[in-house]
Amino acid sequence: MLARDDIERLAPALRRCAHALCAGPDAVAAGDELVRETLRRALQSRAPTEGVRLDVWLIAVLVDAARAAAARPGPGVAMPTAAPEQRSDNPAERAQAALAALAPADREALVLVGLARLGYAEAAAALGLSSTQLIARLSAARDQFAALTSGRRARSAAHLRVVK
Repeated sequence: MLARDDIERLAPALRRCAHALCAGPDAVAAGDELVRETLRRALQSRAPTEGVRLDVWLIAVLVDAARAAAARPGPGVAMPTAAPEQRSDNPAERAQAALAALAPADREALVLVGLARLGYAEAAAALGLSSTQLIARLSAARDQFAALTSGRRARSAAHLRVVK
């Protein structure tokens, strides 16, 4: 069962992750709603199994709630995938726009490893992926994010070839 102390201790990290996952013009409002939904789900479900860190479990619940909200029509979690239209001189605004432009799966990987500071195994478990799948998504996300924030073109896999 979640204790009030646990919620107070983990809420700021959940809010940061939720705002980054929502990554749109209404990221703060949608992120706060996402945290409320996450805590509601967490309080209604059983506590994590023995050996699972509470923060990792809550982030997995957060990701699940974000995916469910993105699948519902209407207002909610914004999952934009279009490239940012204008480049801002403000690095924070460029970073937010770049994060919003990432594919949702890539954004999840980047947020869990880069912002939530989960290890690869923990992030993969929270996303329901293998470590190899997480690392591939993370690599793509990092390259795309760097390209969007710097103004250069992202690398493509066109230079790779199949060797038999």
